[in-house]
Amino acid sequence: FFRGILYRHLRDVSARMSRSMSVCFAAAMNSLLFAASHPQDLLAIPLLATLAFSFSLVRQWRGSLLAPMVMHALNNSLATIGLSLVLI
Repeated sequence: FFRGILYRHLRDVSARMSRSMSVCFAAAMNSLLFAASHPQDLLAIPLLATLAFSFSLVRQWRGSLLAPMVMHALNNSLATIGLSLVLI
């Protein structure tokens, strides 16, 4: 949803801007909504927004959802492994 539908919509809405400004605007808005939608502490929003911003930029760069999906899965996997190691 975030990098497929929402990001594309935000890019279309901001198409009057320069390409780089449109990409940054869409990535920033998309990232904030992505971070705010995750059920974590408010202190996690900047970290999640930073991750989401990078996912959006990679989506734009690669022109596909595959690369940010792989990045998201790797991030979740590393977080799960790290948490598992701490709790063992």
